[in-house]
Amino acid sequence: MKANYSFNYGKKNYTFSAKNGEVHELEHGIVVTTVAKEYKEFDALEWVLHLTNFSEENSGVISDLYDCDVLLPLAMPSQSKAGYRPTKGNACVITMNGMVPGRFYWENDKVSATEYGLNLEYLDKAPNKTKIFSNVGGRSSEGMMPFFDVTAGGKGYLVAIGWSGSWKAEFTACEDGILVKTGLKYTQFYLKPGETIRTSSVLIMKYENEEEKYNQFRRLIRTHFSHKKYTERE
Repeated sequence: MKANYSFNYGKKNYTFSAKNGEVHELEHGIVVTTVAKEYKEFDALEWVLHLTNFSEENSGVISDLYDCDVLLPLAMPSQSKAGYRPTKGNACVITMNGMVPGRFYWENDKVSATEYGLNLEYLDKAPNKTKIFSNVGGRSSEGMMPFFDVTAGGKGYLVAIGWSGSWKAEFTACEDGILVKTGLKYTQFYLKPGETIRTSSVLIMKYENEEEKYNQFRRLIRTHFSHKKYTERE
C-alpha cells in the first residue's frame, strides 16, 4: 500500500500515489512532499503531506484536499436483497462515539452512557451511497472518535486520523474494495510565497484475524505512538 491523496488546484484535479520523501511539483511553484512511515511488524502505514509555495506570488486555490484517498482491496460479499437485513460479513464501517458535553454526566445518564460506544454502518454498493462522518464542535474527539474499522468478509483495515481540529471521513463500497477518503473538514485556501502547511495524518493497519485486530492495533499504538516511560535518569 502507498500513500494516496487527492485535491483540486485551480481548475484541475490531482491524484497521486507516493512513497516516503516523494515530491510532486505543480504549476505556480507548489510542491507537495509525502512523509510516510511503514510499521511492517503490524502491517501498517502512516503518512502526512506538506504543501509549500516556492514561488514569489500567491498560489491558486487549493480545495477538496483528501490527504488519504485510497481503495482498500477487500473481497466484497454479495449483498442481501432489498428489504432484508445485511448478514455477517457484509461490507461495513464500525465507528466509535466520541465525547459528550460534560453536563450530561449529571443531567442525562442515557446520553453519557453512549460515550465511546461502537456503531456498525453497512455499506451499499448502489450509487451515491457514500457514508460520511465527522466530529463536531471543532474538537477532534467530540461527537465521534477519529478511528474506523473498515471490514468485509472477516478481514479489514483500521483507519485512524491524526488531527487536533475538524476532520472528515468518507467510505464508499466498490466492486473490488472500499474507497476511503479522509482529510480536513474544510479546505479552500491559498499559500503565500514561502508558506508551508501540513495536512492531517492517517494511519492504516491491515488485519487478517478479526478476533485479534484491536489487540494488534493497541500494540501498534503502544510501541510507536505512546509516550515512553524512562526508568533511568539521563
